Amino acid sequence: MTRFLLFISIIAMCASCGSGGGGNFQDSTTTLIIADTCAVIFHPAGDKLTYLKNTFNKNSFAAMEQSNNANLVADSAYLAKMGVKIISTNKVKIKFHKKNGEDVDINLMHEKYAWEIFLFDSYNDPVKADITDIETAVQEAGIAK
Repeated sequence: MTRFLLFISIIAMCASCGSGGGGNFQDSTTTLIIADTCAVIFHPAGDKLTYLKNTFNKNSFAAMEQSNNANLVADSAYLAKMGVKIISTNKVKIKFHKKNGEDVDINLMHEKYAWEIFLFDSYNDPVKADITDIETAVQEAGIAK
């Protein structure tokens, strides 16, 4: 019960940190444009989630999904504690716009992506974080306040 309440409170906290109107999770039909320092947390949905379900063993998928979602919740809490802006999305196309004018486009429909966190300082290419070791990824990306 305590874990459940912690999970719900973290989800509520993350929902208040997103960008744009209408909540924290964005639809997957357009490109999410990121220009400021933040962590982008990708939760697969729609076609991407269907693809993942069809790719992995049906019996193990539910456990894998639960584990990855739990990691994202814990990582969100850590990032919030570190003062990092968090944007949660299920959009499969993300454009990171760097201060020098260059763009880095990521298509999350690619098979190498599932549940992801990208750390972006707005000067360098985004860092794809290991969701099982967010502390190290934050240090490497240099985005903690």
